[in-house]
Amino acid sequence: MAYPRVLRDGDVVTLRGLAVAVPPLALLDAAVDAGPGGVALLHALRAQVGLAELWSVAGRAASPAAVRRLLAEVSCTPHVHRGEWSPSRNRYS
Repeated sequence: MAYPRVLRDGDVVTLRGLAVAVPPLALLDAAVDAGPGGVALLHALRAQVGLAELWSVAGRAASPAAVRRLLAEVSCTPHVHRGEWSPSRNRYS
């Protein structure tokens, strides 16, 4: 059974009258919910939310242990940029 989560004042912002978690905390919770895709999600959004910001709120995430494992993996795994295919070739040639 899930219990309601209590967030600190600094962990909540109001957008259009709705209280939501600050971006780093919301991103970590989404990454945990994404399961195996969580690492890719964190890599994809690393330009918007840096690792230092993520580590600073890791202990206050919904699942701190899972978040720490994800962040450790993201910190050790280099981001792989997948460039566009050359216009002269497609992936089947």
